[in-house]
Amino acid sequence: AHALVRLGRIEEAKSAAQAMLRALPGYAHLVMDLFAAVAAQNGRSEDAALMAGCSARIKRERDLHDASEATMITETLERLERELGHQRTVELMRQGSGMSTLDVLALAWVGPIAH
Repeated sequence: AHALVRLGRIEEAKSAAQAMLRALPGYAHLVMDLFAAVAAQNGRSEDAALMAGCSARIKRERDLHDASEATMITETLERLERELGHQRTVELMRQGSGMSTLDVLALAWVGPIAH
């Protein structure tokens, strides 16, 4: 899905991510991080912050540290803070951390896609 996102093939990336989740549901946090970046790039900063918050909670609960995703996550959070401000980003991430995985993943599958 990452490669497809880099190529701008977002709808195909969604399909690939959904197939991966059917086979490996424990990797939902990776999908959330990827589509938080996509949402942020497409002007959906609030949805992106909710996804980032839920993903961060999952990683804290499982004591996961994914170095390969760190740059993308950092770039997404920096973009969110520029667009929403620090306080609003923190507030939305806190809200996202309390949301269910299914509700947050639903945010990944909707929204306008810029080409």
